[in-house]
Amino acid sequence: MSETLDRATARLANLEAMEPLLNALRVLSLSSMHMTLNRMRSVENYAARFTSIAQQLVNLSTTAKTTSSKEETSLDIENSKPKKALLVILGSVRGICGAFNRILASKSKEVIREIHAPNVTLEVWAFGARLQTKLQVEQVAYTAFEPLISGSLPDEAKANQMMRTWLAEFESGELASVDVLSYRSLKGTSSYQPEVTRLLPSKKIQVEETPEALPTLWPYPIIEGDPESILEKIERHLIAIKFYELLLETVAAENTYRFQTLEQAKDTTADLIEELTLEIMTEKRHATTKQIHELVVGAGLIGPR
Repeated sequence: MSETLDRATARLANLEAMEPLLNALRVLSLSSMHMTLNRMRSVENYAARFTSIAQQLVNLSTTAKTTSSKEETSLDIENSKPKKALLVILGSVRGICGAFNRILASKSKEVIREIHAPNVTLEVWAFGARLQTKLQVEQVAYTAFEPLISGSLPDEAKANQMMRTWLAEFESGELASVDVLSYRSLKGTSSYQPEVTRLLPSKKIQVEETPEALPTLWPYPIIEGDPESILEKIERHLIAIKFYELLLETVAAENTYRFQTLEQAKDTTADLIEELTLEIMTEKRHATTKQIHELVVGAGLIGPR
């Protein structure tokens, strides 16, 4: 065999050995993506149901109007003299996800300029080793943190613990705000793009003046305790749910990017295999033609070229 044929044959063998691995990774990323999306739907339904029931419970309390007229809770009010603000960036731990982390890192520079307030120290917390590498390239100062992902899903216990820490710092006046830069899904599509979501100060829960029809499960709920403290507990819970939703969307976006990257790699590999197969067949045909010509010349049937 010629040197060209040897190289082409070796490359073809490598690519054919790579194909099953690419297919397996594609199936795994697709499975993880669907699992995360299913969990997201469950969490969204829970949050919507919880908010609806909470509003109705507060409306039915004897002091509902007093509570609803209260404009802000401690989680709504912006701290007058805070020491720091926090920007949390949720990236990926694993690779093979295309431009996922590079786009996030590039977007972070724009976000930092937008949210940085005077006399407030902005801290950037980066989650994900791959993201941290890209932030270094973009020359963005950050504090590295271990990922909040356990297996293929967010670690709910770690996320809740971190959220409790932020809430305590916010209520003490040490923390001005918590913003999260992460991938969010575009409604009506399977695409994701980086967006900033503000966790603290939180949006005030809107309490309806006229209660709607109550779930048949609780026709006559009884509320014990101060409605204001109940509202604050509800707010805390909904903020934690929102953070968990952001983590889920990050995992879903990462797997979407990974699947797309692997899909492109699969198509590229298939094209290369086709090209190399054609090249090898052509080389073999030329080699066979040359051998036949040499035999014919050796037999004296035709003269040499």
